Amino acid sequence: MSVENAQGSERRGTGRDGTEWSVTMPAHYRYIRGTTGADGDHVDFYMGPDEASDQVFVVDQKNADTGAFDEHKVMVGFRDEADALAAYDAGFSDGLGPDRRGAVTPMSVEELKAALGDQDRWSKPFAQDRETSGGDRTQHPSFG
Repeated sequence: MSVENAQGSERRGTGRDGTEWSVTMPAHYRYIRGTTGADGDHVDFYMGPDEASDQVFVVDQKNADTGAFDEHKVMVGFRDEADALAAYDAGFSDGLGPDRRGAVTPMSVEELKAALGDQDRWSKPFAQDRETSGGDRTQHPSFG
């Protein structure tokens, strides 16, 4: 795992429309080496303050403009889903974090390790895997 942006650091970039943006990182923002996410880069994750937590939340991130699946954000080290999603939302300076959230898949750290070994799984929404495997087909209540 590699740290891309430390908690409290300022992350900057330029949007597709040429507008510059910056955000103060609400948690350490990292990527997992040896993986490939749906965007062609490493799988990204936020590391929360509770390093002893066994809970992981995988967000099926959507494009805020089109609603199409974009990539995953893995939330590790958070007390619960509400804390994980608050950090996720705070990672967007435009306030559109909630608009970017698709379904959220909770799992353990061990389940995450197993999922990271299946590169094909990272090319599509995790919610889609649950639907095709007969798992939970309900939309998460956080997403209306």
